[in-house]
Amino acid sequence: MPSDLANLKITILCISSHLSEFARGIAKADKRTWSGVIVAWNEKKKDPDAFAVNRVKHQAGFHRLMEYAVSQVDIVVGTPVALVEFAQHTEFVPQLIVVDEAARLTENLSLVLQAQWQSAFSVYISDTQQFPPIGLTVEQRDFKAVFSYQRQISLFHRMENGGRILARTRQRRLVGSNHVLWKFHDWVQKKFTRWGCLSATLLIRPDNSEETKSGNSFSNPANANFAVQLIVQLYQAAGIVEACDFSRRASIIILTPYKAQRRMYDLLLLELTEAEVPKTLVEVRTIDDSPSHEANIIILDWVCTVKEGFYH
Repeated sequence: MPSDLANLKITILCISSHLSEFARGIAKADKRTWSGVIVAWNEKKKDPDAFAVNRVKHQAGFHRLMEYAVSQVDIVVGTPVALVEFAQHTEFVPQLIVVDEAARLTENLSLVLQAQWQSAFSVYISDTQQFPPIGLTVEQRDFKAVFSYQRQISLFHRMENGGRILARTRQRRLVGSNHVLWKFHDWVQKKFTRWGCLSATLLIRPDNSEETKSGNSFSNPANANFAVQLIVQLYQAAGIVEACDFSRRASIIILTPYKAQRRMYDLLLLELTEAEVPKTLVEVRTIDDSPSHEANIIILDWVCTVKEGFYH
């Protein structure tokens, strides 16, 4: 008897936008079924007062549309907080939860998804040595952090120290990617050489620049010294100012992947005087601690130039 597997077709639906946009597309594609939702949208645009009066009825229609959109989805990707809100407003119940970068979560966020969906099997993936949870108030000069240092220790790091985690201690993913890395390196050099005059980005590789391993981190004295001297010259010789307000001096942020390199920058800037560099305008952060921060000039120090670093 012939197998029916040959006639089996699997359709994979990938949603690259928000769930609300996906639901809106469903309603527009089938206006007869979701006529109430279409009427509510038009009423909100043309007659906000009437929409406010009928808000409860319209929200019920929106909720039914979102429930239907969720029923079409098998895999949901999001942050723990967003997924908890998602679980509280829908009947979506997964069979498997995969938590990536689990060591970067604080203790209460580590188990929040498992607490929300208790019947689901959970898999936690992360490197407990590379990235701890982010403590935004740690090492702030104008704020005394009390509990942030404790929050920087991952729950899974503590479990690993207690021998309660099944861990893979070796991985060779970088060995097979050397060829790809050098191809990308050559492509970047050619692009920057050809289009450097048309871009606001400059690629610099100082001579004798080589990283030094510091525990699980890396530092690069040559890169740090070069960047600090560049900052001094920008303020003293170039007199850089803000693009939108020429009466104010420009701000600079230094981003680096490794904490050891950030500490080296802090020490070098500490040795400078206010006459050399306005220290209130210069900030050093790791890449993981830099979201929502901005500056007029951004210096990105990748640190590793010889060995295969984590960010390569």
